Amino acid sequence: MHNETRSNDVGHSPTLRGLFGLEWDAPANTIRISPQLPADWDHATLRRIPLAASAIDLEIQRVGPALFVRSVAGASATVHLESRVPGSAMTSGSLRIPLRTVEIGVSHALPEPGAVTSQMKVLDQRYSPRSLTVQLSAPAGSTQTLFLRVNDDRVKVRSSDLSLPAGQKSLTNLQVIFPAGTGYLEKTVTLSW
Repeated sequence: MHNETRSNDVGHSPTLRGLFGLEWDAPANTIRISPQLPADWDHATLRRIPLAASAIDLEIQRVGPALFVRSVAGASATVHLESRVPGSAMTSGSLRIPLRTVEIGVSHALPEPGAVTSQMKVLDQRYSPRSLTVQLSAPAGSTQTLFLRVNDDRVKVRSSDLSLPAGQKSLTNLQVIFPAGTGYLEKTVTLSW
């Protein structure tokens, strides 16, 4: 999936600052980026990010177990890219940001006007070195979709809570079935590798 953001005021948007983890150091001509992209995003482009007296563009590309960030504006030779994510480093002109072994995501769509929301919500997620536990909430009796992204093709993901397809792909849709009842119910799912 390709996502593009255009803004002359990207620095003042809490959503963009949170999603992309943008921080500025104008005197050092440095942008720090620590993205938290949705699991189903492969690519994102940020346009006209203000930096000192100019603006730059950033391209973010998911490649295997890492995100690669590069500046594509004319002033890119003087822009320094950094990240707070441990293990991040510059390589061949791009900032390489390591990803978690496994990521999850939920589908995102607005309800029809006047309709009651029925979207699954992620209440909590906890990572350990070899597992991810997610607490979900959705309407009773519903079947929801959870995106599973495996960033390391050497691992085999297992779950006693969900049925995983036999042929592991880097991005897989998983069905989460919530039991009958009333209102929103919670369900805990653990993935291990």
